[in-house]
Amino acid sequence: MIKRCTLLLFLFWISVQIVSGLNVDYRVTPLPDHIKACNDKPFVIDSSTVIVYEGNEEDMKHNAFFLQTFVYQTTRFHLPVKDHVVKNPFIIIRTSPRIKNKEGYELHVTAKRVTITGASAAGVFYGIQTLRKSLPVQDKARTVELPAVMIVDNPQFAYRGMMLDCGRHFFPVSFIKAFIDMLALHNMNVFHWHLSDDQGWRFEVKKYPKLTGVGSLRKSTVIGHNSDVEDGIPYGGYYTQDECREIVKYAAERFITVIPEIDMPGHTQSALAAYPELGCTGGPYHVSHRWGVHEEVLCMGSNMLNDFVKDVLDELMNVFPSPVIHIGGDECRRTRWETCSRCKALAKRLNTSIDGLQVHFTQMVEKEISSHGRRMIGWDEILNDSINNNAMVMSWHGIAPGIRAAKAGYNVVMTPKPYAYFDYYQSDKTFTEPLAIGGYVPLDSVYAYNPLMGIPSNIRSHIIGVQANLWTEYIACPSHAEYMMMPRMAAISEAQWVNSAKKKDYCDFKMRLLHLTKLYDRLGYVYAHHFEKDDPILSQDLFEPSHKFGNDTLYVKVKPGIHRISRPITLKGKYTHPVVFYGEGKTESVICGSLRIGGWRSVDGFIWKTTIPEMGRRGKQPEQLFVNGVRAIRARMPNVGTFHPDSVLEKGLGPGKSQLKIFVEKTELPKFSHGERPVLTAMHKWDCTRRTIDSININRGYLVVHGDSMAPWKPIDASSYLFIDNYRAALDSPGEWYLDDDWTLYYIPREGEDMATAVCEIPVTSQFLVIDGSNDITFRNISFQYAAYRMPIEGNSPQQGAVSMEAAIELNNVRGVRFEGCELVHTGASGIWMRRNCHNSSIIGCYLYDLGGGGIKIGDFSKPIQAYPCSGIMIENNIIQRVGLTLPQSIGIAISHADHCKVLHNEVSDLTYSAISVGWVWGYGPSVTHDNEIAYNHLHHIGSDTMSDLGGIYTLGKSNGTRVHHNVIHDVYSFDFRGWGLYADEGSSDITYDHNLVYGCKGGGFHQHFGMNNILENNILAWGICAEMMLTRIEDHLSFTFVHNIVYGSLHDQGGEILNWGRGKYIEDWNCYWVTDGRFPVFRGKSLRVLQEEGHDLHSVVADPRFFDPVHGDFRLKSRNVVRKIGFKSWNYSETGVYGSKKWRDKAQMPKEREDAFRKMVIKHEKTVPIYYTM
Repeated sequence: MIKRCTLLLFLFWISVQIVSGLNVDYRVTPLPDHIKACNDKPFVIDSSTVIVYEGNEEDMKHNAFFLQTFVYQTTRFHLPVKDHVVKNPFIIIRTSPRIKNKEGYELHVTAKRVTITGASAAGVFYGIQTLRKSLPVQDKARTVELPAVMIVDNPQFAYRGMMLDCGRHFFPVSFIKAFIDMLALHNMNVFHWHLSDDQGWRFEVKKYPKLTGVGSLRKSTVIGHNSDVEDGIPYGGYYTQDECREIVKYAAERFITVIPEIDMPGHTQSALAAYPELGCTGGPYHVSHRWGVHEEVLCMGSNMLNDFVKDVLDELMNVFPSPVIHIGGDECRRTRWETCSRCKALAKRLNTSIDGLQVHFTQMVEKEISSHGRRMIGWDEILNDSINNNAMVMSWHGIAPGIRAAKAGYNVVMTPKPYAYFDYYQSDKTFTEPLAIGGYVPLDSVYAYNPLMGIPSNIRSHIIGVQANLWTEYIACPSHAEYMMMPRMAAISEAQWVNSAKKKDYCDFKMRLLHLTKLYDRLGYVYAHHFEKDDPILSQDLFEPSHKFGNDTLYVKVKPGIHRISRPITLKGKYTHPVVFYGEGKTESVICGSLRIGGWRSVDGFIWKTTIPEMGRRGKQPEQLFVNGVRAIRARMPNVGTFHPDSVLEKGLGPGKSQLKIFVEKTELPKFSHGERPVLTAMHKWDCTRRTIDSININRGYLVVHGDSMAPWKPIDASSYLFIDNYRAALDSPGEWYLDDDWTLYYIPREGEDMATAVCEIPVTSQFLVIDGSNDITFRNISFQYAAYRMPIEGNSPQQGAVSMEAAIELNNVRGVRFEGCELVHTGASGIWMRRNCHNSSIIGCYLYDLGGGGIKIGDFSKPIQAYPCSGIMIENNIIQRVGLTLPQSIGIAISHADHCKVLHNEVSDLTYSAISVGWVWGYGPSVTHDNEIAYNHLHHIGSDTMSDLGGIYTLGKSNGTRVHHNVIHDVYSFDFRGWGLYADEGSSDITYDHNLVYGCKGGGFHQHFGMNNILENNILAWGICAEMMLTRIEDHLSFTFVHNIVYGSLHDQGGEILNWGRGKYIEDWNCYWVTDGRFPVFRGKSLRVLQEEGHDLHSVVADPRFFDPVHGDFRLKSRNVVRKIGFKSWNYSETGVYGSKKWRDKAQMPKEREDAFRKMVIKHEKTVPIYYTM
């Protein structure tokens, strides 16, 4: 079987969530053939509901009382039974010849009644079992509502059995009855009862009393796997004929046939111990103490053999009315026959070989059984015995004997060891399991078994059923037997009942199994929990299944409250039906990756401390601390801002590695103690490097770090800006913390923080969720809080966009995965990464805040670009704020190698690098990025004087068919250069930018480094500080088309140009330009008139477009008289940004104090700024 999932959770469990919180689940085990929701109100079961049965048959009356018992077992409602229709709401059971399969049934639920109709009383019984297993297990509810439904069902195989070996170990009658009830629960109709073996004879034969008087008792039992040690304890037991008849009757009432097995001619040492004359040597024999295959078998030349066999079979068939009698026939060694004079003489008389003696014996037994109007069945060894086709074969040596038997015309029961031997281990962790004979038959293998797989279609009619076997060499008590059978019994029942043509879905089965095990619990069954324990979902207590009948979706509720995880939840596998994880209620459903700490005590009234030995046991140094939901600062120097190096010397250390000697003012060098590991963070151009400091020379004024070599175009040099953190001497300011080597945590509280009540969280889990190879999974209204990030030992090398930084939620090879209304906050690394081969998935209405890395990443940023492309990703109506707090070059939303993605109506703000990035190929090389749409996003307060070379919307490489439109971008301020609203970097090509409002950007509204065939149409570009437009590289091809735009602002001291590009190939026309201070705009050092004389901007105008209040960001038009001339089409930019409730829209607002801080920062750094920044 291809393992479809490691989690056990999923799929398609039809049920209903009712007011009382009870689930009625019609998708029982085994799964009914057809379930259809009906358009009617539910049927309500309460204490007044009546059970009605039609007809006078005793079986139907029994069925009615079975239903009464089953309903009471699950719901604790005691429903009266009537033989006539009453006025009360009722459940009626009846038979009808309309149903053709004799074990088929229909279950019809309406508002007024529940009707179970079967082709026979047996069919009714299976309908009752389905209703029974559908009901919720509960004690206190006053009602249970059954959704209206029509179920039509029938079994695939007429023979659905299980064998219990009572020869090796004897089980009391009470357990045999309980075992029969287990068969009934799983829709099985055959109890194969193994009644004799070398280790014990269990069936009373009155003509041969010593069979039980001697043969049922062994003096001792081996300990372990046939060791030399025995327990020395006599062991035995047998069933009287009356007890057997009682069991036959008990089974028949449950429509179960008991097929007895007396194993011969092998596995008969217990019989030889009682009657030595049946053996070749004459004994003495003893009932075997050991397991395995023995040499002592029935003597084929014994004078009493035929009479013995006939007499035993006569008594057996007198007790057991089953149409089939099992004679074993397996594992018969010929060792004794080969040296036995009587056997050799018989072989000579029959003109056959020694092997032919078993053929002769089996034919004799088959004739005897047939003479009673019965059919013989045996293990697949009897295939060698040239028996009559009236006999049946059990194929246990795999599938091949079954095929051979079917081709020979025998009816076959499939019971192959790899799937049907329940005495084998069910876990590969055998040291944690009860002692077993060996082997490995896990639950998923049993479920995966398809009895018709590999069977030629022309002989499939001979495959009449499936059976599981429980051999009991190492199973001595009922609880152990139950543990070995369940839930594998449920899995084999699916192979027996459900049409093999239906697609197997192991995850769906496990979800249904979870419901069934609640009934196991109610019935007191002992069963294996591997399907829960080995699953990262169900092994945790945070999930609670909750389902809606009539909807092909499994709903899994994340329980309210905070659920702390110590490792990521991992989902793997493909699913055939949708699954929704959801949180609901007044209390948030929180998946939390942190350790909450307390025990604070004051050191000196200023610094507080606590110990966290839990972190020591984890052996990992944390890098994040949150106090009352606010990110604390690891002790650093300087406390605020950065410092510049005087100079930097780089020394090579081998291929790709170097050492940096960074010279700084001596007063800026930290004094740290032995064992401390201070970290240098250096921002340089558009990148950030973090390194553990190797050494510091205070006297000579330098520090030393090593790592990957610096790229020559973005080195750490005198223009870089640095800070140092993670050493005790820097702990001197409120909000700072430090953790020393003995796991003592120091913290200086901020104003208003009371450390006696403060909620302090240290993230310990780096990821909340990892999904690989899954489809159609939704996460809704779940809060993910506190994920860790730890700097690699080698540090963080410079990398644009921090694109390889891990994410708290990572997806690979998925389709149809959705995040809706979720929250992801307080992380050390990035937020959500749809990384490799992710398709048709979405992130909608989510809140991402306070992240160490980027917000959302789409696609793998590595090469080759075509290896793992993503497509069809929707990112809509999300709020992404305060990202890049660990690596400041992180991006709000980054799309790399992906196509047909949509980024719509998002609010991205308060970050230090680009808000949205599309494409990840430098220059004009091949690109798989195309046809993406970036629209209606509100992007603002970007850069924050921290990083350089950034944009509100940044593109890189060819991106054919990509459209950037209806976005509002403002307040973009880089540290040094290239802080633009729209930034088409190296090779950006075939992109359309239209209907964008861009204002208040340091570099200007639009910059194209180099590219081709881009279109800028119908945009408003305003209040740029350096210029409104810029083109860096002049190329021979058409760089862009610039038409129908409004360019608005004031002339500034950086050249005073509104358009800043030289000669090149571009189209510019039908634009409106306006400078607010009354001067004429300058275009590449020229006036518009001169420009028009040169053939550019022929229809453009210099005119005031008459905005309402552009100083305060209101760019609505008072009049269209001017813009009509240039073909400009206005739009309602208030539709940009998030949508939904007022509460959601208010949440997107950036705090006023941070807006003010941003504005003051701009004013502080710029000599001349647009009036927009001063108002």
